[in-house]
Amino acid sequence: MSSQVVAFPPFLLDPTSGRLLRDGKSVHLRPRTWKVLCYLAERPGRLVTKDELLSSVWSDAVVSEGTLSNSIRELRDALDDDAQSARYIQTVHRRGFRFIAPIVSAPAPWQAESPVPRAVGAASNPLVGRHAELDELLAIAAEAARGTTRVVLVSGEAGIGKSSLVDRFVATLAHDVTANETRVAVGRAALSRGAVRTRSLGHESRR
Repeated sequence: MSSQVVAFPPFLLDPTSGRLLRDGKSVHLRPRTWKVLCYLAERPGRLVTKDELLSSVWSDAVVSEGTLSNSIRELRDALDDDAQSARYIQTVHRRGFRFIAPIVSAPAPWQAESPVPRAVGAASNPLVGRHAELDELLAIAAEAARGTTRVVLVSGEAGIGKSSLVDRFVATLAHDVTANETRVAVGRAALSRGAVRTRSLGHESRR
């Protein structure tokens, strides 16, 4: 799979981070559906047969064409596409599919102006089962960078990974290109039976 970003406004496909963005916000896709989109988008304008998709995306499993059809349907829902008047994925009757969206050579203006940070540090600090929450936090951070005031509370039972999630979120912001405009404050409140760590995130616009 290529690591090159594919931009087809208002969407941005980033194979490296495993994310599909729409106007800077993450769009959720199942892993196999994500692979179908990557496979098609990396071959724009080319007819990709059903057999080719099945053997490439489901190489480790035996599935029917119905499974592929479900993934294509999920993609169309995510892209707000229509099979009868396709803008992104064209169906070639009984043969396969073709990615027909115009691809731009550079990220669209909305992406360059206030990018959603890419999750970092996966090797040194594994984050298990919280990638959707991290994506949501990063999308909110991008909104804050555009000037929208947001307050977010991370809550849950002890031991479910709240601190790890926030630590990864802060680490990701520190590696982002807009990090020099982001300020992170860490505070500790001493209680009679322990300590509570709090963090606040603020965006400072330079004028």
